[in-house]
Amino acid sequence: MVEGLGDDAIIVPIPDFGKGVFTCSGSTVMSMTTGVEDHGTKEATLKVIEYALKPESIRIITDYNGAIPSRKSVMDSVDNLKKGGRLYLYREQLEAGISHLRPITPAHMSILATMGNSIRDIIYGSDVKEVLSQAAKDIDDVITSNGWNN
Repeated sequence: MVEGLGDDAIIVPIPDFGKGVFTCSGSTVMSMTTGVEDHGTKEATLKVIEYALKPESIRIITDYNGAIPSRKSVMDSVDNLKKGGRLYLYREQLEAGISHLRPITPAHMSILATMGNSIRDIIYGSDVKEVLSQAAKDIDDVITSNGWNN
């Protein structure tokens, strides 16, 4: 979960820029549409979701992708998320109720990719205002062109 941070990376408290302190939360969501009945895959889909929600499955997934586990019992099994652990501050913020879920939108992957590219460009020296203005335009274009703004 923290291997990519390096030995000198730290997690610091979130600053309050005058509108309160917030952190993000949310990861991949598993769901089942009504189409599974039409395709005869309801039972198989349910089995996959049930398997993914088992504590041992959550631990495997979050150990791999670096996300914070969705269950306290799983967080309790992760040394970095225990009191005194390297990521405990993030856990405290989640448990304090200051987290907000990212917006539910079909544009999520486009937003994620656009922001990832923007952060990379800013890190490598691009003008912050230009990069973020272009990112906002690109995201708005994806949402509008797909009719997700209705």
